[in-house]
Amino acid sequence: MSTMKVAIVGASASGIYLALSLLSRHPSWKVVLFDQEPKFGKKIAATGNGRCNILHDHPSPSRYGDPDWFASAIQKVPFDSLKDTLKEWGIPLRKEGELYYPLSNSAPALVRYLNQSLKNEGAILSLSTKVLDYESSCDSVTLITSQGKESFDHVVFASGGASGKNLGSDGSLFSVFAKHGYTIAPLRPGLSPIKTAKAYPSLAGLRVDAKVISHTVSASFEEEGQVLFKKDGLSGIVIFNLESFLMRHKAAKGTRITLDLFPSLSEEELASNLEHDGRRPHFLMAYFPEAIANTFRPEFVSRGSKGLAHKLKNWEFAFEAPYGFEDSQVTIGGISRSDVDDSFISKKEPRVSFVGECLNNDGDCGGYNLTWCLLTALLASEGIHEVLR
Repeated sequence: MSTMKVAIVGASASGIYLALSLLSRHPSWKVVLFDQEPKFGKKIAATGNGRCNILHDHPSPSRYGDPDWFASAIQKVPFDSLKDTLKEWGIPLRKEGELYYPLSNSAPALVRYLNQSLKNEGAILSLSTKVLDYESSCDSVTLITSQGKESFDHVVFASGGASGKNLGSDGSLFSVFAKHGYTIAPLRPGLSPIKTAKAYPSLAGLRVDAKVISHTVSASFEEEGQVLFKKDGLSGIVIFNLESFLMRHKAAKGTRITLDLFPSLSEEELASNLEHDGRRPHFLMAYFPEAIANTFRPEFVSRGSKGLAHKLKNWEFAFEAPYGFEDSQVTIGGISRSDVDDSFISKKEPRVSFVGECLNNDGDCGGYNLTWCLLTALLASEGIHEVLR
């Protein structure tokens, strides 16, 4: 096979994975990784609270915006193959529950390792270079960048979504994709805090464990986790997943959100406990931080143990709005599934592919999105091999 030139637009997880996959298979190819940021791998370095939750163990398709798309892709690259690929690239893993982290337990350390690996494999990193547009033909693609024009045998867009502009993805290329005739599912922030109609500013910064329940016209959400109060709403991983659920299902303003603070107890059992403990006027201070105890004390005074039990099992909030893209971890929406084949090669432009977050499929918290990034990169690598061989 002759030497080929491949451009990857975006030093995202999917872009980095794709570059490693292509060069491990075709060391003579010229692979150029473009990114508008001056610093390599900023978004990966911030993932998993600085630890990089790199995979989720046997991820369920139901945790994705397009479950069928993920299920179809994971059938082609079984989960064990994802783990094996990372190990082949010299990235040993450590498992905590259902989550996999790099053995270093450090996202910045992983980014430095990936950077060095790309250099060792011969990848060319073109940082501080913004891609403005491209021109496509049947056998080549010319990128138009802030540094000029350059032609390639194949171009892959791994440019992410509109979330986390300070980390390098701003969604600016979606207008370019639309100009080239692609169907773009509307972009919405995913995995973000939410604003609620009634908020509790005095509780800001405090946390409670709860089962979070919500319903839209077409679906229901129920998940346990830790809820963080903000001055204008709610946050925490379970709330991030709820927000993505609400956005995927186009929830209306005012959609009800219920917190069950004692999911392991029935309302009757909880009322009995409250009746017993309520003999001490200050008993709620043993249940909650003081500010939360003060929030519920009037309920106990006015309605007794049964009334308080009902409130604690059914603390209601009304959805007002998500936080913006700047506070979201992933973008919902993007390039339509109908515009790419099973290897994520464009059906409109045979020398163009899309991988990762710029596709219209997002995942929940817990390694789901990085799993999708690796999966799409490996399938795209195989597709590009078939096109250029």
